[in-house]
Amino acid sequence: MTSIELKNVSFGYTEDRIVLNDVSLVIDKPGFYCIIGPNGVGKSTIVKCLNKIIEPQKGTILVDGEDIKNLKYKDLAVKIGYVPVFSNDAFSMSVVDTILVGRFNHTKTCSRSENLRKVYETMRLLHIEGLAYKKFNAISAGQHQKVAIARGLVQETPVLILDEPTANLDVKYQVYVMEMLRAISEKKGMIVLTISHDLNITAKYAHQVIMLAKPGVVHAVGTPDEVLTQENITHVYGVNCRVINDDQCISNPKIDRSCNLSVPHIILGEALDIEEGE
Repeated sequence: MTSIELKNVSFGYTEDRIVLNDVSLVIDKPGFYCIIGPNGVGKSTIVKCLNKIIEPQKGTILVDGEDIKNLKYKDLAVKIGYVPVFSNDAFSMSVVDTILVGRFNHTKTCSRSENLRKVYETMRLLHIEGLAYKKFNAISAGQHQKVAIARGLVQETPVLILDEPTANLDVKYQVYVMEMLRAISEKKGMIVLTISHDLNITAKYAHQVIMLAKPGVVHAVGTPDEVLTQENITHVYGVNCRVINDDQCISNPKIDRSCNLSVPHIILGEALDIEEGE
């Protein structure tokens, strides 16, 4: 099982803007993990550090016990797949070819027909097979996001990291994608790590929640009912709330899984005082 460990990781975009502050974290079990927290606490910065997009100024990141500084990008890509929040791809490739790029690390071990089979399986999972021969730069923002998720899934890495995978998606697809990602983590025994802004969807589908707080520190890690408490939400987000347990659970037979038996449901109240610059 692939493991990820951050040891005393710090990063700042400028000297007076420290985003991550001595962060230590271990993820060594399969499951669906959600990183939450208000803007500016380093959620996207953590995933960029994990993918060597940026390099921490202090601390160490280990994948399977090896410092990622010593790993080539192609070797890291075998272990960790990545789906950014927005795709800047502007090329006019077809959707099929765009997703097929995610199979790059499998070109030496799988035939083109096998790689295409994996692409079409993933497209059917996301209900985008009708986009197959459309140009990627001619589809909507929501369709872009689904294609980006498909390209991440076909990488078939033991770890998949997604930066806000439900961005640009309507409510139905937000729920479907979160259900699907949890189911994939369970069925394939892999680590799926996402950034999420929706506390209730996180509460319903995450196995583990990682809550970040200012100034770029890990405030809490644990199951949704352990982390999404009234005290934690009020302290980290600066908003009054009420948390109740919801025992009503809806299963999705197409994905063959059900949600947690009992999950926190957050009812938000008024915002507390907002500091200047927030």
